[in-house]
Amino acid sequence: VIDVGFASVIGAHLIATGDSLYGVASSSGQPLLVDVYGPVNYLAYLPFERVFPWDGLGWDSLPAARVASLVFTFGAAGCLYWLGRKVAGSSRGHTAGLAPAFAWLAFPFTLLSVASSFNDSLVALLVSASLLALASAPGRGALTALAGLTKYGPLAIAPLMAAGTGERRLRSPFPFLLAF
Repeated sequence: VIDVGFASVIGAHLIATGDSLYGVASSSGQPLLVDVYGPVNYLAYLPFERVFPWDGLGWDSLPAARVASLVFTFGAAGCLYWLGRKVAGSSRGHTAGLAPAFAWLAFPFTLLSVASSFNDSLVALLVSASLLALASAPGRGALTALAGLTKYGPLAIAPLMAAGTGERRLRSPFPFLLAF
């Protein structure tokens, strides 16, 4: 587990214990700077930290980070599977769903992310879920905001997601913006 997984688990631990998430935390007298991600990142790691609590001593063994990375990676693959099925329609749905899911799981960066317990698969999960919710303005608005509150990069797709399927009605951006 590298610093990304460490910071994510420590941030979840700070939320669980009621400590300040942003600022300087400490462990055994050593300062810990874990406030480098959005709040949704730490909240997503919270259930994993509760099941596999951080011992407060270091980052030699962080099963919470490892399990979270696997869950987020397979969650993103599941979203991509359903997205592929949705785009292809009923004629080639299963095969069309397997292609993007397999591509995601076989992509070298995905494998690096899992091996090092990054939180990047959480962003992929939320962005692919927002694509699944493309027909729902509030759904894609909420999921795009959650992705942006994990890491700030997905906020760049917010205007595209606000446009949705391209319908040009006066009221169409308002449900997106309200949910966002």
